[in-house]
Amino acid sequence: MQAQRWRCAYIGIEGDDVEIGGIKIWESDWENVDQPSVHLPHPAYAHQTHYFRIYDVGCPPDIVRLAACELSAGVWGFYVPDCLATVCLARIRARPLNKVSGVTGFAI
Repeated sequence: MQAQRWRCAYIGIEGDDVEIGGIKIWESDWENVDQPSVHLPHPAYAHQTHYFRIYDVGCPPDIVRLAACELSAGVWGFYVPDCLATVCLARIRARPLNKVSGVTGFAI
């Protein structure tokens, strides 16, 4: 069986107003998928790698499968299966997330 390929969808602050595939990530239920974690690069620092757990997020019939990892305190990275990347673009409606620390969320 060929390994699942993943594409970065978003990196940002926990609780921000982001949607991936039309699902508000922080307002939705996450169900852990019975699959091993995937070892992927940090979305902003490719030399760092992390283990991302796989989740189904949302409620039927609107569910998005994604890989998520808390990269550092309150900073999360999200990947989606490569085959879904064009329909799972991240959108954020909020202003820049945190101008004080210089950290902002961005979609890739």
